[in-house]
Amino acid sequence: MDFNRKHYYALLGSILAALLLSIISFLTELYPHQKELVFIDNVKLYNNFHMVSDLSNENDPQLEKGKTKLDSLYAIYTIHKEQNNLKKAASLKSAIKEQDFGLRRLKESHAHQVSKVVWDRLNQYVKEYAEQKNYQIVFGTQGNGNIMFAESGIDITDDLLDYANSKYEGS
Repeated sequence: MDFNRKHYYALLGSILAALLLSIISFLTELYPHQKELVFIDNVKLYNNFHMVSDLSNENDPQLEKGKTKLDSLYAIYTIHKEQNNLKKAASLKSAIKEQDFGLRRLKESHAHQVSKVVWDRLNQYVKEYAEQKNYQIVFGTQGNGNIMFAESGIDITDDLLDYANSKYEGS
């Protein structure tokens, strides 16, 4: 009877192993694309995305106009100061401070607007790309400790950058 019991357990083990292999095979066929975890370098992606330079160039005239005005005020201030026209120099110094403050606010506002528009677009492209590649999660890193180590094969920054730039350019 022990002989039959040993064969029974051996046969049962073989059947369970075959069943397990069948289930694994079935699941592999059912889900052929294994989802992956990948990451991108946010700074590299942002800095090399063509939209950033395009949007920066659009508002440069406003910034240049403000800078030119500031430079002109400073030149006039210098002339009045050298001529000991202290009252006019003091007035111009105040105007220079106001113009400089306004120019800094304009730069900050412009940078914030560009950043928002660019990240809205990049987030859309990341989502599309991740869905096409069947990525489960796309982590973003800025080189400050978010991801301390990852295999080089899961850094998709360059591929995603190519995808985003081609989508942006209309390809």
